[in-house]
Amino acid sequence: MKNFLSTLLRWQSKDVFCVVDIGTHKVTCLIGQRRNHKIHILGHAYQNCQGVERGIITDMNKAQRTIHKVIGKAQDIARMHISAVIVNISASAASSHYVSARTRFSNTELSDQDYQRLTKHALQQYNKPGHGVLHAFIQGWKVDGQQGVRDPRGLYGNELEMQLQFITVPLGLLRNISYCFERAGLHVLDMIATPYAAGVGVLSEAELESGAIVVDIGAGLTHIAVFRDGGMLFSDVLESGGEALTKMLSRTLVTPFSQAEHIKITQGSTLENAKNDNVMVECLALDGHEEPHYESLSFANTAIRKHMEGLFAAINKRLADANLLDYAGRLVVLTGGGSMLGGIEELASFSFSKRVRVGRPHGLYYAPEIMNGPECAVVCGLLKQVFMLQYDIVTGPPELTEISQREHRRRQRGLRAKLRHIWVWLRTHF
Repeated sequence: MKNFLSTLLRWQSKDVFCVVDIGTHKVTCLIGQRRNHKIHILGHAYQNCQGVERGIITDMNKAQRTIHKVIGKAQDIARMHISAVIVNISASAASSHYVSARTRFSNTELSDQDYQRLTKHALQQYNKPGHGVLHAFIQGWKVDGQQGVRDPRGLYGNELEMQLQFITVPLGLLRNISYCFERAGLHVLDMIATPYAAGVGVLSEAELESGAIVVDIGAGLTHIAVFRDGGMLFSDVLESGGEALTKMLSRTLVTPFSQAEHIKITQGSTLENAKNDNVMVECLALDGHEEPHYESLSFANTAIRKHMEGLFAAINKRLADANLLDYAGRLVVLTGGGSMLGGIEELASFSFSKRVRVGRPHGLYYAPEIMNGPECAVVCGLLKQVFMLQYDIVTGPPELTEISQREHRRRQRGLRAKLRHIWVWLRTHF
């Protein structure tokens, strides 16, 4: 009884953050706290995902149960009841838009009021019906037409201009995710775009400044992001990932999806090797009754290589269309579960004509070994970005209803919300 009461009464404090990465195949949760300028992991968990497909809620009840389980496991390890979370947003419908805003003033020192007035004007200037603004990243400032200004406050001038990158997502998708967590007794504190979280998770401060292309190959989607000067300049998404590769391999080898996935993970590679001509892989029959047949490993890996070449060519085209191939620098960082494919660094280096490495999360203390792989880049980035210098002038989740965000948060944190959290905890544990 004493342990029950101590767990029940230990509420999530203001300096503790819980982040949730919702993927196509897996939901991952981290609970962390900053101590002495270091991010310490207090709890962690992951759960096979049901009810979500490519970042979209497809079955509300299944998705809610999955979130219940993964949050419950993590908070049991942290011995802390979680009431608020930060969640990633992965969706092929996410889009980027660029806006410039300017204002004139007398030739005096630029103050914080000038800064705030222009950012407010820029946010009011952009409006896309039916979409919520996830981020508004500052791309740069100009004072009297002079570029390269990192922070205009304290400078003198007559005209101030700012460039912003807006990342927007359809409101219906955001409402479904928010409602799913609300049904689980959780308040969504913030929503973060997946490509931004992936970059923060695997890039060093020097790489964020000098420039890098981050390619997060997930199960259902591949996210592209370009970072430079400490912020994200560009993001895009392709509706292809590790699952599409497995489906292609399943059709090529005429074998069930599960067997193709096993072959991909254990023997798959993008490298050519003459020795593989004599290595045979077992391909189970699709109907489950006939005898298995055998194909050469070279045949399977040739199909894998062609598929990945097509994916990298599509990424190259997106970057070229945005005129960012050269501006982004000569570093490509691959991450996500798909980046663990054999020989992928060599193929990517050839395809992009750039230096390539596989990015793994860093900067978190007491993280379990299972959370140090590239497949956990997003969830680790979600936690790290909480404590970073932000180039995003939008804080909190997008406004999903006509009720103001401030009023929404006040209601969520009231007594009624806490009573609901207690009921959810009791229902989950007893």
